[in-house]
Amino acid sequence: MDGEAPHAAVMRTTTTPDPVHHGPAHHDPAHHGPAHHGAAPADLTVTHTPDHDAHAGHAGHAGHAGHGDHAALFRDRFWFSLLLAIPVVAMSHNLQMWFGYSFPHFTGDALISPVLGTLVFLYGGWPFLTGGIAEARERTPGMMLLISMAITVAFGSSMAASLGWFSVEVWWELSLLIVIMLLGHWLEMRAIGQARGALAALAELLPDDAERVSADGSTIRVAVADLRMADVVLETRTLTMRKCGVTAVDNVNFKLRRGKLSCLIGPNGAGKTTFFRCLTGILKPTHGEVFIDDVETTGWDPQFVARMGIGIKILLPSVMDGLSVRENVWLSAYRLSGAREADRIATEVIERLGLGDIARSTVGRLSHGERQRVELGIVVAARPWLVLLDEPAAGMTGEEVERMVDIIHEINRDAALIIVEHDMQFIRSIAAQITVFSQGAVLMEDTVEAVMS
Repeated sequence: MDGEAPHAAVMRTTTTPDPVHHGPAHHDPAHHGPAHHGAAPADLTVTHTPDHDAHAGHAGHAGHAGHGDHAALFRDRFWFSLLLAIPVVAMSHNLQMWFGYSFPHFTGDALISPVLGTLVFLYGGWPFLTGGIAEARERTPGMMLLISMAITVAFGSSMAASLGWFSVEVWWELSLLIVIMLLGHWLEMRAIGQARGALAALAELLPDDAERVSADGSTIRVAVADLRMADVVLETRTLTMRKCGVTAVDNVNFKLRRGKLSCLIGPNGAGKTTFFRCLTGILKPTHGEVFIDDVETTGWDPQFVARMGIGIKILLPSVMDGLSVRENVWLSAYRLSGAREADRIATEVIERLGLGDIARSTVGRLSHGERQRVELGIVVAARPWLVLLDEPAAGMTGEEVERMVDIIHEINRDAALIIVEHDMQFIRSIAAQITVFSQGAVLMEDTVEAVMS
């Protein structure tokens, strides 16, 4: 475990005479991170092709065309609404009183503010009104819904005042609010479009293919999009945790590879739970580093670790007792995927983990083992690529342990796992690799059969 050399990526630029197929997938700057975990390459050589620049410039604009269109939409509505808003603001009684001027009166001048204000509301406010309706329908309230509610209330109040039903008119405030919101969204969309254009230009500089150098020195031609940086998803280097004069974790070097399942075992006080808590951010180590997907997370708070796509389950179930099983799972999916996807994900997770028989039950009325299963459903609904579990089979009956074994295997189809556990029969059923802790250090790491013999 500790003696393995890290994978190195050696980049050697070369030129090849034969053109290679160019596809948009080869230049996707977002093609990285936990969502694309796969096997790790050995050293690699990047190969540039002579016709690489022939297609430069045509792919970069497609990715941000939508933001360019949005910027133009908000820009046009901003300028038109601004022209309409100027007389509305100038004719406001409040502003005339505050600044000590008097706007000339003429026949029909009382209609100027209501007519122009209504045009600003309908034309300038239209993107916010339609956006607010869409957010309300999808049950994902956001800025558009907030703005649409504000301008609708202001419009209703002003119209009521113009009809004599209300004493306060705010046509000028309504117009200015819409103009300012249009300006802000125009600048935001323009900035996003420019940023995406810059990213696309950088993506065009990427090579089209690469040569993966194996340990024996041979090379294999592969597409850049198929490369993965490393298969180590979690690593600790000389991790040490001292508390109250006791070294609970002592200089631990540990690696977990993509898609693998590793169980941490050892007697009480061996340091495995403290080690687990250092990984999850519950405890901050006194020395050493924790790396998750090549990112150092040493000392991060648990919520930030979880946001990397890490599923964390501690010993005591953390569930909402007053809600049903399905509602608990749905809320977990909703946090990351929104309402539309949450329904589908909740149904899928309940089916995958065999929770259908208790899906409508109130969690507070379930047994301990059932609550443990529900919490695993909550973890899986967040679509993690790495799952850390602390004694998932604790306190379960034999039948519940058998169900838990099936659930662990199901989770391991999509995610790597680290499990702290005492139940050796359970460990025999799930693990291919075991790390044995003793007095805060790793005593041995081997297969189940070798450790048990």
